[in-house]
Amino acid sequence: MARVVLIIAALFAVLFVLLLASPPAVRRHMETRYGVGAEATESGQTRLIGLAANGQFVRLGTDLGDRTPGLTRMPMQAARAPESEQLYLDDFDGRVVIVEGRDSGGWIYSAQVVVVFGPFASMLIRHAYGG
Repeated sequence: MARVVLIIAALFAVLFVLLLASPPAVRRHMETRYGVGAEATESGQTRLIGLAANGQFVRLGTDLGDRTPGLTRMPMQAARAPESEQLYLDDFDGRVVIVEGRDSGGWIYSAQVVVVFGPFASMLIRHAYGG
């Protein structure tokens, strides 16, 4: 019983420390660890961080007036509408995700979800990005 109480206390201590982490430190960690916010790589891939909400990708760290791109699995060269292979995030609703793909205006082509954060990490990241 004492062991369970100790484990629960340790978890609360970790959560408390995480909640006190400064937003700039969290953002720096996301940029260095996950490549979020960096320019496109040599292969043209870009990583964006956002919230999965009602199956859609809502970009974090931007003003409300900034665009939130659609996500599509199809490559840029395909001669079809990007909506035909739209990537929905229903399975991740309420969680912060990192998506990777080729940014082209209003769509991220060849999009794939590369990281899905758990509820506690999502709460911390949303706080850091003002989301």
